[in-house]
Amino acid sequence: MSASAAAGGPPLWIDKASARVSAVVRLLCVVLLALMVLFTAYTVLMRYVFANPPFWGDTVSMFCNIWVTMLGYSLAVRDREDIAMRGIYRLLPARAGFLLETLWNVMAFAFGLFLVWYGWLAARDVPGMFWELGGLKKTYPMLVMPFAGALAALAALTLIVEDVLIL
Repeated sequence: MSASAAAGGPPLWIDKASARVSAVVRLLCVVLLALMVLFTAYTVLMRYVFANPPFWGDTVSMFCNIWVTMLGYSLAVRDREDIAMRGIYRLLPARAGFLLETLWNVMAFAFGLFLVWYGWLAARDVPGMFWELGGLKKTYPMLVMPFAGALAALAALTLIVEDVLIL
């Protein structure tokens, strides 16, 4: 057993793997956010200054926005920064707040699995393509749902294991 697990936290390898995945997802979110700003600024500049907007600018910017939001949810779950009732937890006895927090993590895990399953079905079955992106199949942008769902479920599972070890 590692020192982290002996201290009541998750095993060290889980901590390290979670931190690495989180760092990669954060970097991806930073890149997507920068691209979203660049594509939007370029589209606005071309639309209002040169009266010749790119037909693909808004679509690509929207994809970046959706991917940042979905991937950001998995980061919020991992860092315990997701929407929860933290104010109410403080009013309750410590044990009850802890159990509610664990229940919230179980629900986040279930929602992540929901996104994996139904996101995959939606991405697989969506018809059509984006003509403005050279015929890109609509499947590819929609793959963010199962991908982000898997990351959120993994983050929630890590938190559940951590909570169980603390108990």
